[in-house]
Amino acid sequence: MQILPYEAFLALDWLGPMTDIQTMGRFSGKEVDMFAIIQAQHQGGYAQLYCGFDMHGKGDALIAGTLGHITIHKNWWNPAKATISYLDGRTVEIDEPYTAGGLNYETAHFCELIRNGQTESPIITHELSRGMMAMLDKARAQVGLRFEGE
Repeated sequence: MQILPYEAFLALDWLGPMTDIQTMGRFSGKEVDMFAIIQAQHQGGYAQLYCGFDMHGKGDALIAGTLGHITIHKNWWNPAKATISYLDGRTVEIDEPYTAGGLNYETAHFCELIRNGQTESPIITHELSRGMMAMLDKARAQVGLRFEGE
């Protein structure tokens, strides 16, 4: 579940705090968590997330709502393109190519916070970080993943 924070962020950012979670997972013979599927209920809707080292999905994220859906095209965690499809048939394409490998945005934001003497990001707030950790901890507990020292 080392890669699940990306999915947890997307769900919490779009749907708000988690209220319930169901998780299934699979381990390798060396106790490495190889795959997990999470279904979570949030204040603003439901999320179905999966992550894995030995699964190769499409790489898109789909966000569905009452008026249509949004596809964040692969690789959704480092997106360059999204499509908004409305029930009435309208489609909006967003194309914003990223520079470098993507982590440059996080690094630049972190450096800006330090330069400004800020101890909390307005984008990834402490509350959002705690929500992500709570979601990950509950998912880990349900599949029996424990870290050394726990």
